Amino acid sequence: MTTRWSAAVLVAGALTTGTAAHAQSALVVQDIDPFGLTSLTDELAAQGIPFTVVGSADLATTNLFVHTMLILPSCQPDAVYEAWNARFSDIELFASVGGFVAIHHAQWQCASALVFPQVPGGSVDSTPDFVFVADNLEPSHPLMAGLPLVLTGNPIAYERIDSGLLPGDTLVLGANSGIGVLHRPYGLGNVVVGTPLYEAAYYLREDAGQVMVNELAWGASVGVRCTAPDADGDGLCDAVDVCPNDPADDSDGDGVCGDVDVCPGFDDHLDADGDGIPDGCDVLDLLAPVPGLAGGVNAWSVVNGTPLEPVVLVGGTTAGSVAVPGCPGLVVPFANPVVLGAANTNASGGGGGSLFVPGAASGLTVQLTAVQPSSCLVSDVELVTL
Repeated sequence: MTTRWSAAVLVAGALTTGTAAHAQSALVVQDIDPFGLTSLTDELAAQGIPFTVVGSADLATTNLFVHTMLILPSCQPDAVYEAWNARFSDIELFASVGGFVAIHHAQWQCASALVFPQVPGGSVDSTPDFVFVADNLEPSHPLMAGLPLVLTGNPIAYERIDSGLLPGDTLVLGANSGIGVLHRPYGLGNVVVGTPLYEAAYYLREDAGQVMVNELAWGASVGVRCTAPDADGDGLCDAVDVCPNDPADDSDGDGVCGDVDVCPGFDDHLDADGDGIPDGCDVLDLLAPVPGLAGGVNAWSVVNGTPLEPVVLVGGTTAGSVAVPGCPGLVVPFANPVVLGAANTNASGGGGGSLFVPGAASGLTVQLTAVQPSSCLVSDVELVTL
């Protein structure tokens, strides 16, 4: 869309074109387009700022820290503000390490009337008010660059910020003795809170639309990702990196970082036999016999074996080891092993059989393991007290 505004109006040196001068990306948190308008994303595209839109349902699992700007558009449903507040500690961290956070009109006359978004450094309060005229209090501030000393709109805002301001906050737009837009430095980053109806004013070509244009351009010029120290060299600093020693950041998605992943490519949390070896890496896995009691028949079984090959169950009670014939370096990890059963694995590598255990064996502790001689595989040891 063509407008009368340009991102090039910013103060000298901040940004010279409508395209971000260095690697930037914006995360837009919304369930609906503000006022049914796509002006915010249209302007991001016009300025060449890459952006991703994420809804309330997915915000909890979205990595904020791969972006440099975090934008909460005007008038979102309660679910968006609830999701925002649930991630608030991360949002504060995002700003503190250099990110740019922009929070647009979120209260009176909006879709939400019950839940309001928290603001890094402390929330501000607003009062409902029809504001048609506002003062440009900081003409040299990047947010106000190129705007007249008096801004107008129909209305420019439905509310005014009147409390919750902190030392260091810069009041850039005044409205009826309250404040319409404020800039808050936060750690290494910046937070902007505004009450104007930016997205609607953009299409109406009112002054508040230029404020939004300036906001996006300035955010693209000052927002940064935290990049140092960066132990794994993945471009995310250790303070915000969920896996500071894993450049792939948990490539298999099991919630265990790659530098401590027991079974890369598989879910470390799936461990059917509880032996500490995830199922995906537990090759020829002997499961505990069922019911594991003397005086009756017990079922034994294996999983993750070589398909369609013989498997032998062996047991022993004496410490030591015995070499597996034809498999150099492979041993059964106890002395005097006795063959207790044999079967063939199925096409999935599973199989087993049954074994009668006499009552006289009650109280005896036995070591059990499974062997596939053809594949030179020996399973983990199951220690069973009958």
